Amino acid sequence: MYAGNCSTLTCLRSLSEEALTNAIDASYEIGYAQGLYTYGDFYYGPAVDGRIIQDLPSRELEAGNSAKTNLKLYTLWPSAGSAFYRRIDQLYPVGSFEGSFFNNPFFNSTIISFLSSSLHISGLSANSIFWRTQAIYGDFIINCPTYQLATAFSDAGLPVYKTIFRASTQIHGASATFLNSPAPLTQDPELAAKTQDY
Repeated sequence: MYAGNCSTLTCLRSLSEEALTNAIDASYEIGYAQGLYTYGDFYYGPAVDGRIIQDLPSRELEAGNSAKTNLKLYTLWPSAGSAFYRRIDQLYPVGSFEGSFFNNPFFNSTIISFLSSSLHISGLSANSIFWRTQAIYGDFIINCPTYQLATAFSDAGLPVYKTIFRASTQIHGASATFLNSPAPLTQDPELAAKTQDY
């Protein structure tokens, strides 16, 4: 709200598209500069509010609160989550700064047992810090709960397909141009046309 020069949601909703875009960009820059989020992390994202998003994806999917249709998952790597976290660890090695996310005592404390039982993540207490982090992130960030989706749909007897995109730069979001832009404007118009048609 500060970046938009607003004190209420009504004010934010009344901003022009350009003013809102500038406010969002400014808030990202401020948040990144203050260390409120890191490369690859989400600064804004969905939240369990009890109304629109009623519960964590794992619980909702386990309860069967999802569409009963075929599921096609889309990723850049065979295990997108682990590759994503390996890249973060390459950019921000565990030992390179104090208070490292992966080195945080939180992940070796008794809170893991609590999270394991409350989030229904099996084997969480026995796994390494790396996998604990991935398991927790996959649920609470909500943006990419692909493991939970695939498990729930498979448990319901529905087909689950996974596409691995191995073209372009193979980094997070690399497929967006091929899927969302007019094919002639991409680096590979033929690939874009085939991807969009598929």
